[in-house]
Amino acid sequence: MRARMHDYFLGGSHNFGVDRAAAREVIASWPDIVSTVQQNRAFQHRVVRHFVRSGIRQFLELGSGIPTAGSVHEVAQSLAPESVVAYVDIDPITVAHSAHILRDDQRTAVVHADIADTDAVFGADAIRDLFDLDQPVGILMLGILHFVTDDDRAFGAVAGAQERVAPNSELAIWHPGALQGKPYLAGAEPSIERLYGDAGFPFTLRSRDQVRQLFGDWDVLEPGLVKLPEWRPDSPGGSPELPGHTGGFAGVARKERR
Repeated sequence: MRARMHDYFLGGSHNFGVDRAAAREVIASWPDIVSTVQQNRAFQHRVVRHFVRSGIRQFLELGSGIPTAGSVHEVAQSLAPESVVAYVDIDPITVAHSAHILRDDQRTAVVHADIADTDAVFGADAIRDLFDLDQPVGILMLGILHFVTDDDRAFGAVAGAQERVAPNSELAIWHPGALQGKPYLAGAEPSIERLYGDAGFPFTLRSRDQVRQLFGDWDVLEPGLVKLPEWRPDSPGGSPELPGHTGGFAGVARKERR
């Protein structure tokens, strides 16, 4: 349901009545979620373009949801047709929808796995067949780690992926959290937590320091850990400002050769 609600927030059509009803409840409690999700998608596009400019041709989105219009494979392959993309999600319905959408794309794969289970992710036949792990990988974990409520599992999910990829790989994270001294959901936490909790998706908000620590010893690239619209906007003022209490923390880090 989480992925299909996200699809609804983006204006997609890969969702059901129950998803739309739940999404409308979330919007009623937190109207800024639509603009936040849209800004997350814009950040994703900028990150993928950055990965391509950095020479990366392998893309791994963990907690991907449904790859609807404007997803990673469309952006990457429009710039570098040789790019390969793997989407990983834990929800079997989401995986089935995704596999159907991508059934004719030989350079894109969908994997059913828990992102915190590194062996399952990187041991999947689709990833072993598609990726050369001796070459850099662009990893995206956007709006997913707050659903991994246990800190050890969240940090383990990131560290496990980092360990499996080659130097010059890069990692993008967006994580909801406290911003400018205000709670991310601006007082809507109890109702949002209830709605997502009832749907089986409890979440946790983390501080800026905690999100920075998720990157481990990888080098965080300029402009550092910032609000979504502030990460390398396409043009000055090109990304609309989000309300001060939304946006969380967004950043990209690189694995240097030690």
